[in-house]
Amino acid sequence: MKNTDTEIAELQKRADEFFKSKQFAEASRCLNEVLKLDNNNAQAFYTRSMINNALAKYNEALDCFDKVIFLDKNFTVAYIGKAFALNVLGRFQESLAANEIALTQDPNSTLAHAGKAYSLVALGRYFEGLSAYEQALRLTPSHYFSHNGKANALYGLGQYKEALEWFEKTTQLSPPPGALDALKKAKEKNPRLLLPEEGLEKTQQAMQTATSHSLHRTCS
Repeated sequence: MKNTDTEIAELQKRADEFFKSKQFAEASRCLNEVLKLDNNNAQAFYTRSMINNALAKYNEALDCFDKVIFLDKNFTVAYIGKAFALNVLGRFQESLAANEIALTQDPNSTLAHAGKAYSLVALGRYFEGLSAYEQALRLTPSHYFSHNGKANALYGLGQYKEALEWFEKTTQLSPPPGALDALKKAKEKNPRLLLPEEGLEKTQQAMQTATSHSLHRTCS
């Protein structure tokens, strides 16, 4: 007969496998069984919160992330997941705070640096956002979201030539599964966010406008 810890470990493993294959209903059933055996299992609540994020149930995800953090204040990835949900909901200041906590626990987290940068750019703090994106890219040079985010930060600073280069780099990367959908959802709460192809077009237009204004001043 299996002991409880072994049964929980097996159920959690199955839940993780179902989650990775996007079989969320099956994953949830496994997690329900885990929580029947241990109703304070932080890992089960974390996996449930990630399922809610994947299903765009961000408020439900936040409830689960808060439960995880209540159970284990050092559960770093829970702060990062919470910050992601808050960013998508447009709660940028709260997201920034969550990622700051994550970075005190793991200063080398690409996701936390990128999430922090996103919040800063959304708040109009472009220089700080650019710095945070550059840190994320030092850690993971091919990080898709940080490429696009750095382009957005440069665009916000009016550095159009550099922004164009980074939007071009972003379009040359293969986006991870769901990346463009995630950016589109984020754009609903952050209309200033430029997606890669849109960023190319807008930046080229901005450069043309800036050139036109410069020529006008020269001729007048």
